[in-house]
Amino acid sequence: MRPKRTLMINSALGWLAGATGPAAADPVAYLGIAFTFGGANAGKVGLTAKVLSSEKEDDWVAGTGVTYYVGAVNDFGLDLSVGYNGTDNFSVLVGYDFLQYAPVGSIGWSDTKKEAASPPPS
Repeated sequence: MRPKRTLMINSALGWLAGATGPAAADPVAYLGIAFTFGGANAGKVGLTAKVLSSEKEDDWVAGTGVTYYVGAVNDFGLDLSVGYNGTDNFSVLVGYDFLQYAPVGSIGWSDTKKEAASPPPS
């Protein structure tokens, strides 16, 4: 592996470890389809697995994960993303893939939950 690429991967992994610390309260799993918008695998489709910062429906989230690009030259990716948890376990994310050196978008399933209703004031 080239030294520059190794440094980039190590930096990304360190940043990911630090970024997920505050998300430890209620993270959620995410599985989806990813699309690249540049780099060596521009326009390629991949299968992605991520950890999102919130399990709440209708909430903005941050996420980190890995992607396997089917039939691509560089077949794996590691990304940081931001997005939105919709209703019915659906999430949309956009971010940057540090192994593909390209922007990436994804849509998929996340195990979201509705926020519990607050009891009425007494």
